[in-house]
Amino acid sequence: MSAYAASKAALNAQALNLAAGLAGTGVTVSVLRPGMADTAMPAWIRAQLPAQIGAARHERFVTMGESGVMAFPPPPCCHHRRADHRSDERPDRGCGQQVN
Repeated sequence: MSAYAASKAALNAQALNLAAGLAGTGVTVSVLRPGMADTAMPAWIRAQLPAQIGAARHERFVTMGESGVMAFPPPPCCHHRRADHRSDERPDRGCGQQVN
């Protein structure tokens, strides 16, 4: 198991543990699962030979890439470093100002 997969599993387990510990208190514990994002990792997997990365994994990532089910993360922008954006800009969509 990779450190990436282990950390995701740990966050899910922690949320379950917190939810059990807070049961009956009115506090809701949630874990956000944003889905697959088309970042450098899926691109790297698609670029590998199927025999090198595993045929089933390779095919899954190629299919997801071709079908458009993976989201493209917004570019890094000023919202990640400062809060001087205009009020009409949505921080979750990025403002287009690239971080240098």
